[in-house]
Amino acid sequence: MKTFKLSLILLAFMAFAQTTWAQSTALPCLPAHGETDDISAWCGVTQTIALSAGWNWVSSYLEITMADLKAAILAAVPSTDRPIIKSQRNGQTRWSGVIWSGGLKALDLSQMYEIQVGSDCEITLQGEPINPAEHPATIKPDNNWIAFPLSDTMSVVNAFAANGAWAPTNGDIVKSRKDGQAKRTGAAWPGGLKNLVPGQGYIYNSKATTDKTLTFPTSSAK
Repeated sequence: MKTFKLSLILLAFMAFAQTTWAQSTALPCLPAHGETDDISAWCGVTQTIALSAGWNWVSSYLEITMADLKAAILAAVPSTDRPIIKSQRNGQTRWSGVIWSGGLKALDLSQMYEIQVGSDCEITLQGEPINPAEHPATIKPDNNWIAFPLSDTMSVVNAFAANGAWAPTNGDIVKSRKDGQAKRTGAAWPGGLKNLVPGQGYIYNSKATTDKTLTFPTSSAK
């Protein structure tokens, strides 16, 4: 009987807690009744991204929101820092010390973002892994800021291999911030950039004359 009463009390508390905390990011990982007691199953996957002082090219392989990214940055930087998140086409947002302001309101998980911080730090993100098929990138002629939405390193050759409606154009270039670039030449990608790395963003320069759609293969194709 005591066990039954305790179960009822626990259920009532959890129902109240989930309603009360639905709008809060302070406790994002409450299990439903009967779920596993493994907290990693409740909270999804954790991704840590190292940022250097100055500008960084960043993307995530998790289903996160702009609010998640902002919170992770503010948790990592000193209170005196004034970080900036910048997009290719939708403006930027800057922390004033009190509020975030600017035209950038939402994340597009197929896109890379530039993040400026005042000192080296690490941001920690949490969420469910992205399904690349649900976040294809539109590749326009010229430069495109693209995300790398996978949790495993992948070779440039495999990442941009012909895949469904996607095929690279001869002369296309993919650039990283720190590891050089690679240029599509015939069937190869010669250059200093050999692999795409989780957490990093890239600039893809397309020599095509029309828009294309890039869907990354799964992480099994390394």
